[in-house]
Amino acid sequence: MYINVTGMLSSYGTDIAVYKPAQAERVGGFDFGPSFGDSESRHEPVLPANTAKSVLASFVTGGQVEDYDFVWLSTGKYPLGTKVEAKTQGKTCKVVGIANYTDYSNLYIYELKGDSQHDQSSGD
Repeated sequence: MYINVTGMLSSYGTDIAVYKPAQAERVGGFDFGPSFGDSESRHEPVLPANTAKSVLASFVTGGQVEDYDFVWLSTGKYPLGTKVEAKTQGKTCKVVGIANYTDYSNLYIYELKGDSQHDQSSGD
């Protein structure tokens, strides 16, 4: 049985910008990266971890305690280190964990950690 979650994610989603990491630029023996390419616009849910942890913790990490700020539900495949700009949350985050459910769905669950260097909120 295959479950297509595209419609559900679209219904509950918000506009986000996703930046895949590129190779770190190396100049004169120093790494200046990773850099990020152009953004990809998506409309998918980004939930604060405190709301989602109790429900999703066992699905994402097998019940282990993890340190993340948000959970992003997506149909797209992205690597660790991907940057996600969640405008409704006022945050820019990086993917620090991934749960892949593509054996029976088109769902990936990403754990996001806030990136204080790129916060969009005025109080940070």
